[in-house]
Amino acid sequence: MKRVNLDNTTLEHFRILIHSVRAGGKTHLAGDFLNYEKQFGDVAFLSIEGEGLMTIKGIGLGNVGYVIETLKDLKELTAEFAKKPLQAIALDSLQVLERIIKLHVVGTLDKSPSSTKETNQWVDLQREFENILLGLGRSAKFIMCTCPSAINADNITNNPRLISPDLTGQRALGCAGYFEYVGYIKTMQTGKGVSKRSIQFASDGVTLVRQQTPNEIIEDIPLPQGAGGWLVIKQRIEKGLTNGT
Repeated sequence: MKRVNLDNTTLEHFRILIHSVRAGGKTHLAGDFLNYEKQFGDVAFLSIEGEGLMTIKGIGLGNVGYVIETLKDLKELTAEFAKKPLQAIALDSLQVLERIIKLHVVGTLDKSPSSTKETNQWVDLQREFENILLGLGRSAKFIMCTCPSAINADNITNNPRLISPDLTGQRALGCAGYFEYVGYIKTMQTGKGVSKRSIQFASDGVTLVRQQTPNEIIEDIPLPQGAGGWLVIKQRIEKGLTNGT
């Protein structure tokens, strides 16, 4: 048990999930996140095998990357970090994390999890997914996870077309519960090879977002070209903890 001062508005720790269409700038933002936070302590970029690293090559992060091949590797690494928590960890991405968890639980990617009287692999898969996210939270002050987006149905609101992380079943929406903030990157093509990006935290009824803040972030946050996107987001979150808009 730990006593907490509820009037403390300092941003001391949090977990954030960023989702978008593919090539929406998620990995770039995750790299920018670590590149800023490294001035305050050690950082690590966890790339689940199958994701790419090219968009954050050469930005100055140095020897902080880990390519994760198995669930066992990831568990051992986060347990090691938890002994002396880092400043920040970025994990790219939850979709491919789900894949290596399935491989661990089922033993193959060629069939779906099964449920019998003796075992329920669907429950095992969910438990492993939850344990990884909880373990990440113990491994660093700041956590950023990424995931591509997809159209999923929300059975609670009866919305058949909700933009949410591309995960299986209830995890597509339920994953938001493990994060204080869930943001959606919007991309608008403004010219050949040029995009204008912003990030949404305010609910619009069609996009899965979340913000645990006393003063809601209402407007989308424009993201600069190149570096600096994370600082803009962090400053806006900090503002939401104090005087809002």
